[in-house]
Amino acid sequence: MKKWLWTIGLVLQIVISQAHVVTFCGEVIPVDKDFVSNKLMNTIKKNMSLVNLADLRSRAYQYFPIFDAYLSKYGVPTDFKYLAIVESNLKPVTSPAGAQGYWQIMDATARELALNINGPQGDERNDLHRSTDAAARLLASYYKQIKKLVGVYSWTLTAASYNCGPGCIQKRVKAEQETDYFDLNLNQETANYVYRIIAIKELFEYPEIYVKNFGYNIFSRQIRTNTIDYASVEQEVKNYKGFNLKIKKKKKANDMDVTPSFKDKLFTAHIKGKYKEFKDGDLITLEMDEDFSIQGQFKAKGSTVGGYAYIIDDKIYVDFGFGPDVTFCDAGGVKGLPPDQLSKNRPVLIKARIWDE
Repeated sequence: MKKWLWTIGLVLQIVISQAHVVTFCGEVIPVDKDFVSNKLMNTIKKNMSLVNLADLRSRAYQYFPIFDAYLSKYGVPTDFKYLAIVESNLKPVTSPAGAQGYWQIMDATARELALNINGPQGDERNDLHRSTDAAARLLASYYKQIKKLVGVYSWTLTAASYNCGPGCIQKRVKAEQETDYFDLNLNQETANYVYRIIAIKELFEYPEIYVKNFGYNIFSRQIRTNTIDYASVEQEVKNYKGFNLKIKKKKKANDMDVTPSFKDKLFTAHIKGKYKEFKDGDLITLEMDEDFSIQGQFKAKGSTVGGYAYIIDDKIYVDFGFGPDVTFCDAGGVKGLPPDQLSKNRPVLIKARIWDE
């Protein structure tokens, strides 16, 4: 048993550190450092059961488009939506310390953010729209404060500040002369905090990495009972009173810019063979409609690529053997393919994440 667990850990560590670019808000996570890779690996394992909870994933599909809208409004990367899972599991709960709501905002902070905690409509920290708007403003403010206090723009330090405050981060940076979150000696809760956000992001956005390595597919259960109507979500957000108000303090040009150092490249292909009785782990073959070049390997037009396929959130994903940053998409560029669309000669895309030099 111990040998089996050790093998799983080794495989996962190799996947994280060599084949996959782990990022948070466009910042590349230094998984080439053993202690970072090991800690992230263990954090991912601890959070797999949480991310697989049907009620949590259902709330996530409902709330994430709303979170994205408010975060984007203030120039905050949408990766911060995963912070709300760490804080509250997407429920308007009360912490032992008195923090409240989806974003776990304390009383004093709520007042600073103009949230009414004793109003006739109840505590506004439990209002999905008002609390999310407030949390996005707070994160944008922390991002600027971190720059002012320690001299660097850093979304990882901004995330850590949400847990312990910018002053705590400033104190540790000053004491250690170090501005990288992953090298700072922080209190245990804050030292684990950003790892948890990244782990949950990985499990939501790249579940195919972790399916086969753990011996069973925890993401194959049907969770989404309804398709998200993004137009309705956008209208819901716009209808929230105050969404279109101007930000009081105009931000400087490029103040919030986060430009990842990689980009996606699409290659066209089509499905070969018949898969009427497809099962998790079956092989799928694609024929390239154009030359395919990635990671120093080349496949000419007309040649075949493929690999083992897995059902994740009721879509099929293929492991091409080039690492998890090469993914299977439908003809519209959406990751994964519904099983009922797995048919011979169907046009598909292969999306490859490559460094933008």
